[in-house]
Amino acid sequence: ANSFACLELDIIRVKGKTKPVRIYTLLGAPEIKELSQFQRFDEVHKSFIEAYRNRQWEKSLELLELCEQKSKQYALKGLYGLYRERIGAFKETPPAKEWDGVYVATSK
Repeated sequence: ANSFACLELDIIRVKGKTKPVRIYTLLGAPEIKELSQFQRFDEVHKSFIEAYRNRQWEKSLELLELCEQKSKQYALKGLYGLYRERIGAFKETPPAKEWDGVYVATSK
């Protein structure tokens, strides 16, 4: 198990590759991971990612707002802004039935 404070950002498939890759960010040293404040944020973030991948758009937007509130010190505003855009687009045009939550990067 990783002892650092890490957060899963996304699952992406890079152009030219077939296998998706999970990407993470390092948010701090092991002592950060032990903080109850980080652990609460981590739980909410994981719930958000799960709701997003399960196409629960309204629930994921509610959790996204919570994530934004709990993550101010981690400079993740751009990440959540990106997810807000994706969710808005998926609400307009739902992903294909076989969508597995993977974001397909169109450039390396």
